[in-house]
This record gives sequence, C-alpha cells and structure tokens, in this order.
Amino acid sequence: MIINNIHTFTQRKESSSLTDKPLLFIRRPDIDAATRLKLGIAGLGPCYRDYTIADLELRYNVSHTFIYTQSKILREGFERLYGSPQNEELSVLEEVLRCMRFFIEGKVETRSALHGLSNFGSSLGVKYSSTNFISEVLTIAGSVVDSTHRSARPLLVTFLCDEIYSGGQAILVTIEAQSMAVLDIRLAEGNLSSADWEASLERMSDNNVRPEAVIKDQGKAMQAAMAKLPEGTLIGADTFHGLSFRLGRYRSQLERKVNTCQEQEVGRATCFIKAKSYEFALKIEGEWEAAKYETLQALDRLEWFDQYYFKMIQQLRPFTSQGIPRDKAKATSIIRECIEALSLLELPKLQKHLTHIETLLDNGQLLHYMDKCTELHEELQDVLEPQTSWLWMLYWQHHKKTYQSRSPKVQQNAKQQALAAQELLQEYYQQKAPNTNTFESLKEQVFTTLDQIVQASSLVETFNSILKPFINSSRGQVSQELLNLVKFYHNHRIFKRGKRKNKAPIELLTGKNLEQSWIDLLMDKIKAAFIQHDTHSVKELLQGLSPKKEIQQQQANRLKTHENSRRLA
Repeated sequence: MIINNIHTFTQRKESSSLTDKPLLFIRRPDIDAATRLKLGIAGLGPCYRDYTIADLELRYNVSHTFIYTQSKILREGFERLYGSPQNEELSVLEEVLRCMRFFIEGKVETRSALHGLSNFGSSLGVKYSSTNFISEVLTIAGSVVDSTHRSARPLLVTFLCDEIYSGGQAILVTIEAQSMAVLDIRLAEGNLSSADWEASLERMSDNNVRPEAVIKDQGKAMQAAMAKLPEGTLIGADTFHGLSFRLGRYRSQLERKVNTCQEQEVGRATCFIKAKSYEFALKIEGEWEAAKYETLQALDRLEWFDQYYFKMIQQLRPFTSQGIPRDKAKATSIIRECIEALSLLELPKLQKHLTHIETLLDNGQLLHYMDKCTELHEELQDVLEPQTSWLWMLYWQHHKKTYQSRSPKVQQNAKQQALAAQELLQEYYQQKAPNTNTFESLKEQVFTTLDQIVQASSLVETFNSILKPFINSSRGQVSQELLNLVKFYHNHRIFKRGKRKNKAPIELLTGKNLEQSWIDLLMDKIKAAFIQHDTHSVKELLQGLSPKKEIQQQQANRLKTHENSRRLA
C-alpha cells in the first residue's frame, strides 16, 4: 500500500509571493501583492512604520500573525532578489551544504542510525539522502574540527579524566571541571596503554591547555601516565568511585541478604502455623529458629557496616555540621578507624577494597580537595559576615548534594536543608538591607567560589551519557571523526537547564560569548573547506581531507611506538 498524503492538523505554510509557485490561499481580493509587501515591510520592525501593528490589524482587518508571516516571506526572499548573481557551480554547492546541514543536525540531535536518517531525508525530498552520502558528510564534519581544544593563551584548569569503551576500543575523554567543556577526546588504537594517556596530555599541553589538578578514577593506564604530569600538579582520586561506590556495593549486598533472610523467616513461620502434625511442626520449628538466627546475623552485619560506612562518607564532606572546613588530619584518622572496624567483617574481597582506600589515604589522593576548601573558606571571610559565614557553607554543601546524590531520600533531605538555609539568609539580608539584592549577589559569589572544590569526576560520566547513544547507533564502528563532531557539538551547544543554563561550555571556558549557533559555526568551517579545495563534491573534499588525517594518525603512531620502545629500554 502506498500512502500519498499524510493527514495532519498542521496548517500548510503559505507559499512566498517571491517564488514561481502560486499562492495556496487567496480569500480576499483587496489584499493584493502590493498590500502584502507593505504589510511585510511594516512587520520588519518599528523603524519601518509610523504606526503600530494593532493599527494595521484594524485598517486591513488581518491578524498580527498574517503580518509577521509576510515579513518572514520578505526576509527569506531578499537575498535572492537583491544579492549578487550566483553561477551554477555555487548553486550546486549551496544545495550540497543544505543537505549536509540537514543530516549533521539530524544525526547530532536524534543520535539515530544512518539508515533511519536516509529514509527520513528521502521522505522529505532531500536531494542527496543515501547512507553513503550521510557517512561521508559526518566524516567531513568531524575532519574540519579538532579532537583537542586549542587555547590562544595559556590555560591552567582542572582535568577530569575517564575512559569509555566501544566494542573493546577505549575512548579517552578529558573534561574541564567548571565549564564541562571537552578538552580532548581520542579513540585509542589497539590495547589501551599509558602511552595513549601520555599522548593525550602532551596534545593538550602543546595547545596551551595544562592541568592545575587531575581528578580521575583508578585505571592502570591512566595511573601510569600521571608520572608525566608537570611537577606540582595535584592528583586526586574520584571520591565516589574511590570510596562511596566501592563500599556501597557491599552495603547493597548486605541489604539484599537481610531481605532474603527475613523472607525465609516469614516463610518458615507460615509453614509452622499451617503444620498439621506434631513431627512436621517440630521440624519446621527448628528451621524457623535457624532462619531467625540467620536474620539476626544479617541485621548485625548490616548495622555494623552502616555505622562505619556512613561515618566514612561523612568525613568526605568539605564542611562540618558547624559550617567550618573539615580538619584533614582528623578526617584521615577517623576513616582509618572505620577501615579497621570494617575489616572485621568476613565479606569476600572486602579487604582488597579497604586496602585500596587506605592506599588513597596514604598518597593523599582521597582527601586532596580539603586544602583547597580551607583556602577558599578563608578567601570568603573577607566578604561574608562571621554570623552568616557558617550558614553559607552549609547552604552550598546541601545544595550541591541535591543534584549529586543518587538517592531520592538523600536528595529530598538535602533540598529541605538547603531551603531552610536559603530562607534564613534571605530573611537576614532583607532585614538588613530591604531595598538591595544583597542575597543574590552574595549567593553567586559564594557558589562560584566554592564550586572550585572538585571531589569527583561525575561531569565526565554526564558527558559519557551524551556520547553513549552515538556509540550505540554506530554499531561498534566508532570513528575519530564522529568523536570530534560530538565534542564540537557539546562544547558549542547552549545548556537549557541547570546552573550553566543559557551558556555553552566553550563560553564558560573562554569567557567569550558565541555569536553563532554550533551548526552555523560548523557549516562555515565546511564551506571554507570546499572553497579551499576548490570543489563542490563531497567525495572530492573527503579525499582532500584524508591526507591530513593520515598524517595525524602517523604522528600519533610514531609517538606511541617511541614511548613503548623507551619503556622497554
């Protein structure tokens, strides 16, 4: 069955009077072409009229939507009417660029497979819509942008590093901690080694991007590459993966064990009640007593674990309940005591994780942020009053927990605590200076300052959640060009919600506002590449860009070979 028309309630767009196609609807003879032109000019802006839109509505008995539609038609057609004449070659290029733009936006916004994009484009009448064309377009889009951020001036920032795997291949990702901008993204060739991370760090250094601190998980290749960092670089462990996540899994196991034992206890009790013979009841009673003993043991283990696990988690918080920076030495001592207490539990492989946590304490990576916390707290004392300083610290800490915690219960409690602190602070500053906006200005300053305290690389996980749909739709055929495209899109897209709302990562990183959308910036680069290679063919442009890609790959391979041979020597 062939469906020729799709029923829709959406009103058809009125065709432009500047095109060769006749108007679809002409219901009023008095609104001729000249009148439409006059209304269109008036709708362009107040400087083009001496009266209001409401006056035009009454005079011509039309709606404001109709007037603005005429203005839109006029804007869309003025370039063709008054622009410079275009030759046939440029017309072909513009058609190719329009198709490229459609599929690049479609791929990035929908994360769909090429086959689906091809079918969608074909149904909409896009001129070039084959999967081969789309594949070449995405390769070109990724080839004209870099995998590493280039800075015109030296940039000293905090790196958040992580690895994500696709079909056995490692993808190395480095994020800037405050802006969430991707600084470097690279598809590792072959088995991941420390040389891959060393090459990534060297690329960023060559592009004027250097680390003040590096927050990471405990991957072996990444850990080995940290020796190549400049002297004085702070190396910190991700506190979530280093402690909370490692021990949290055991807490979940103990909770499941308690639930299982309780279910068995209830089951034995039910069987005992329903027993119809003395011998069977005696047997079930023994099993019931054994089940109750197992439940008590499971509850004891969970209670013991919870006591010291949550005590350790509490020591990771930058500020105490009095709103002062936590003492690093005291927090270290308490965590060591908790590790010693938890080691008494006979749980499989628990001692291995406790030893790992103790190692992070010994090398200073677990509580790396506490020195920074004290430094920033002292800095804020110059702008905060002593009677409110402690409350500001707690306000920031609880607010941070509302979006960092994965537990709905913890989030709800943190929201209540943050709201209580906010109301107290608002009431205080309202009474002190009723006609000023002191609270909001101080909040921005305090939060911006304290956000420099980085405990975990959770922002990398957020970016990984953006990247994974692209990996899944590529069916294991991830290319470096696709990664470059995703990096460019992410860095130049505007956040729609959250504390970075209405800003792009690259704007937050550089402090410069974007004048164009990400797709306009990318299409300008692609158009420049067509002009540089003097072609309007996608295939020819791709061939022209390939040598550059091959040279870069050869350089990367030579660097990796050199590092491997030096290590063996």
